[in-house]
Amino acid sequence: MKKIATLFISFVIVFGLAACSSEYEVQFELDGEIYETRTVEPGDSTTTPMPSLPGEHFLGWYIDEDYTDMFDRSTPVEDDMTLYGKTVPFEGNDETPVTDMLKLESEQYEGKSFPEDGIGEVTLRNCIDGDTTHFDSETESDIRVRYLFTDTPESTSVVEPWGFESSDYVCDKLTDADTLVLEYEPHPDEGHPEVHPMIGRTGNYGRHLATVWYDGRNMNLETVELGYSPASGVGDTQYAEYFRLAENNANANNLRLGGDDEDPMFEDGASDVDLDDLAQNPEEYYRNFVNVEGIVTNKTSDGFDICIDGHSFYVYTGNLTQGVQIQNNRRIQFNDLFVTTFGDNYQLTNYDVDNVEVLEEDVEVDCNDE
Repeated sequence: MKKIATLFISFVIVFGLAACSSEYEVQFELDGEIYETRTVEPGDSTTTPMPSLPGEHFLGWYIDEDYTDMFDRSTPVEDDMTLYGKTVPFEGNDETPVTDMLKLESEQYEGKSFPEDGIGEVTLRNCIDGDTTHFDSETESDIRVRYLFTDTPESTSVVEPWGFESSDYVCDKLTDADTLVLEYEPHPDEGHPEVHPMIGRTGNYGRHLATVWYDGRNMNLETVELGYSPASGVGDTQYAEYFRLAENNANANNLRLGGDDEDPMFEDGASDVDLDDLAQNPEEYYRNFVNVEGIVTNKTSDGFDICIDGHSFYVYTGNLTQGVQIQNNRRIQFNDLFVTTFGDNYQLTNYDVDNVEVLEEDVEVDCNDE
């Protein structure tokens, strides 16, 4: 009898251990068919596939067939389960169904101040480019913000494809908005241990790192969904899954940076222009690339003047090195400069040390504009 009891107990223990150590099966169902199946150890969480579906927006995995409860990838798996993928048709390159899913409510920021509370209402001071903007609040002026998780093309000292279009899009939305709110990404030591530990409150050049909301919409996320920016460094941050969905759909549907279409601003290349004509008629060349000859004068920390026939134009280089070619009283051929504005003044940008040719040394010049 003791032998039978011992065998029974051993069977129970072995069976119990086997049951405890069995893997769970997670099925991912898309359009009524099994898209993928994954096995998960008990108590572990699971990653989720990201289908690339040209002609559709993929809106994530849900625990119910009515798509009311999105699956949280950090949730421990405790049984076999089926997740359901939601899609909607892609009907135009300005649609933002992922951004539409995420809304900031007024009770989340009312009575709070940025940066003291990590979230607060602000007003627009001035636009810089697609991922940098300056704001004011009731307690602080000139809050310089670098948008989290985005990296739009350059449109200041350097001009890259889709740079001006992304900058214009963001600035137009912020200018027309009734409410603007800034939000820090929570830190792990602020009760959010799952977020990316590298997120800080300030970045390069002393800028605040933040999410920008306009009329309750996530501006950072929207630029990614429209193909103006990749999703950059989202890790396990609070809106990470939305950014992954947005980038996935932009690439699947070939939107802007995620596609093969060329920025119209870059289609025609640079035009050969006389500096005196450019100086007298800058509006005709606004937001165009030009090749122009000029004599260098008045070097500064972030640029220099070029002059011919009494007309001058400022070349803005920003933080870029100007190179040994840029010396006062040198006549230089500049290629692929870009005509833009700073405030009310026209200027040239997109200087590249590889796109200059020194034509003459020690040229005397009078740069007093006629």
